[in-house]
Amino acid sequence: MLFRSHLIVRGRGDTGRIQPLAGSLIITNTARNHREIGGLLSKLREQRALQINVEARFLLVATGFFEQIGFDLDVYFNSDNNQVRTAQATDPAVQASDFFDFTQGGLQRTITGPGTTPITQNVVNPTAWSPIGAGQNSLGLANSLLTGSLPDGSVGLAALTAAPALGVAGQFLDDIQVDFLVRATQADRRSVQLTAPRFTFMNGQRANISVATQVAFVGDLTPVTSDSAVGFDPTVNTATEGVGLEVDGTVSADRRYVTLNVTANLAKIDGFSQSAVTAVAGGQLVTSAQAQSFVQLPTITTTSVNTTVVIPDQGTILLGGQRLVTEVEVETGVPVLSKIPILNRFFTNRIETTEEQSLLILMKPTILIQNEEEERNFPGLGDATRSGFTG
Repeated sequence: MLFRSHLIVRGRGDTGRIQPLAGSLIITNTARNHREIGGLLSKLREQRALQINVEARFLLVATGFFEQIGFDLDVYFNSDNNQVRTAQATDPAVQASDFFDFTQGGLQRTITGPGTTPITQNVVNPTAWSPIGAGQNSLGLANSLLTGSLPDGSVGLAALTAAPALGVAGQFLDDIQVDFLVRATQADRRSVQLTAPRFTFMNGQRANISVATQVAFVGDLTPVTSDSAVGFDPTVNTATEGVGLEVDGTVSADRRYVTLNVTANLAKIDGFSQSAVTAVAGGQLVTSAQAQSFVQLPTITTTSVNTTVVIPDQGTILLGGQRLVTEVEVETGVPVLSKIPILNRFFTNRIETTEEQSLLILMKPTILIQNEEEERNFPGLGDATRSGFTG
C-alpha cells in the first residue's frame, strides 16, 4: 500500500505509534525519528517514481544492382542464291534471314502506316545499310523500378522485363546479310523502411505496443445445401502485418542500467493463395470454384526475437536481425570465339544482378527520474516545496 507523505507530529517522548488515516500516516514520535521516517519514505518514493522510456527501431534496408551488356550479331552468307531470288520474285521483301528462325531479333519486317486506318506493309529491302536506330529508355526503366521501391521482387527481374536503357539495331544487306542488336542496361535501387515505436512504463512493470495493418480474407466456406442446390457461407478472418513489441524492465540500484525482457516480432504478408471447397448437392459433387468462391490461404513471413538484455541508460543495443544476399552472374557465349580478346565482345553476353536485404532490430531505453524531470521542467519547484513544509 502506498501512503502519501503526510507526517503529523502528535507529541514527544520515548514511545510512539503509527496510525493510517485515509491514505496518510499519523506518526507520533520524536522529531529525530520523524526525520528518519521521512527519509525512508523519500527513498521509497524515489524507487517508485522511476519510469522507463523505450524506443525500438525496426530498420529494413534493401538494395539491388543490375547490369546487362549484350551484343547480338547474326550473319547470313550467299544471300543472292537462286532460292532467295525465287522467293523475292513473289515477295520482294524476302531476305536470306527469313529462311532461318534461330531467335527473335530486334528488327521488324513489317511497318504500320499512320492515319485513321493504318495499313501494314512490307519493308523494302535496303540497298546497303538499313536505318540504324538507337533508343534509350532510362526514364521508363526508372519508373518501373520505383513501382517496387519497397523490398518486393527483384530489381533484375524488373529490369529484364522492361525495355533496355540503350538499344541499337541495324542491318547491312548485300551478298552478305548482317543483323546486329546491342542492349545495355544498368540499374541500382535502394530502399529504407523504418518503424520506430516508443512507449513509457513504470519501473518493474510490463508494457506492449503493436503497430500493424490487418487485412481481411476469406478463411473458411461453410456449404449450405438444399434440394439440388448448394451455397457457401464465408467466414472472414484477418491477417496482421506490422510490428509488435512486449517489454518489461527493471532499473539497477545505481540507476545506470536497465534490464529488459523483450519479445519483438515483425510480420509481412507475402500474398494469398486460393483453394476451392467441395460439397455434395443432389448426389453430385459441387466445388466452390464453380460459384467463384475460394478459401484464401495467406503466406506470412515473420521475424521474432525473444531475449533478456542489460542496456546502459540512453544506450542503443542491437537485439537481432538478418542479412540476405543474393548474387547472380550469367555469362553466355560462343565456344572459342568468346575467349578471343576484343572479338569476344561480339560473341558474349553477360548479366550481373545483386540483391541484398538487411533487417535490424534496435532498442534504446531512457530512465526517467521524477525529481530530475520536475527540476528540468520546473526549476526551483522542489526547493520551494521543501521550504514550505519546514517553514
